Amino acid sequence: MTPTGDGESGGVTLLVYGSGWCLDVPRSRVLLERPGRPYRYVDVEQDAAATAYVRELQHGRRWIPTLVRADGSHTVEPGDTELPDFLGIARG
Repeated sequence: MTPTGDGESGGVTLLVYGSGWCLDVPRSRVLLERPGRPYRYVDVEQDAAATAYVRELQHGRRWIPTLVRADGSHTVEPGDTELPDFLGIARG
């Protein structure tokens, strides 16, 4: 996958880059936990490689949450309508 540490996915097909101070991150994580979709959370405040990767994806910016699928596709600061579409789950 992408910068998260050990490179072993353990069935994880989605990475969520965020930080504790960002109010959008918990909203995204709640939606991810509803369908029981496995994901790995990476705190960009604690991981310099993750910060560099997010900046690379965003051409120098560091907006969060940033969600990255195993195929490399990503979305930045997804809203309530964009996130289900990105995840391929029905909106409820």
